[in-house]
Amino acid sequence: MVFAFVNLDVTNSHPANFNVNITANGTNLFGIAPGRMYNAKNIAAYLGVDPNRGSYWLWGTDGIAGSTLLANGVSVSLDSVPTNSVGWTNAPYEAQYLKLYDVTPPATLAAPTTTGSYVIGNSVTFSWLPLNDPEGGVSGYQVIVGTSPGAADVFNGIVQGTTLTVTNVYGATLYAEVSAINNAGIQGPASAGSAGVTLVDPDWIPILSMQGNSVLSWTSVSGM
Repeated sequence: MVFAFVNLDVTNSHPANFNVNITANGTNLFGIAPGRMYNAKNIAAYLGVDPNRGSYWLWGTDGIAGSTLLANGVSVSLDSVPTNSVGWTNAPYEAQYLKLYDVTPPATLAAPTTTGSYVIGNSVTFSWLPLNDPEGGVSGYQVIVGTSPGAADVFNGIVQGTTLTVTNVYGATLYAEVSAINNAGIQGPASAGSAGVTLVDPDWIPILSMQGNSVLSWTSVSGM
């Protein structure tokens, strides 16, 4: 949703609140829900002094509750044309194309899982349940994998799907945590850590025979 405002009076500033508490077919016309958090960016911001102004959050780092927006409206301040160069740095004449973002932090996910406490080989696949958040959306998952709980010395990055395969040395025990990222780039809290899974060298367990279905025998390995 983008709210567009333009000041046609170039010699005077005009602050006001825009009412967004408008319903259609029983729901808010703009999709604003009282229990969600929102923030905005001016995608028509004047970039002559600061080329990054269009990417700044306008309503602080946490945003504004939907209930507050519905009660008070969207505050808009349209500046006049500055009379000197300093004015262009702190109060430029610009349109306000306020793009609304749902910045409600995603919910905490369950811990990633694997097929067991060990795998035969030097790779393991962690998987997790997808987050269902139709209002905030999901753009990806931040995943860390390490050789101790909470560590990220094996992998630290964003994954689009709900599985991640990593490799490491035989004998290492790996742990993973995951958090969801919504469409506004807001990352949710990290999950609990997965149970550790150990990478087992297949040469450590060369099973030879099962005598009478009750006796297991194998070739010993030096140093084991």
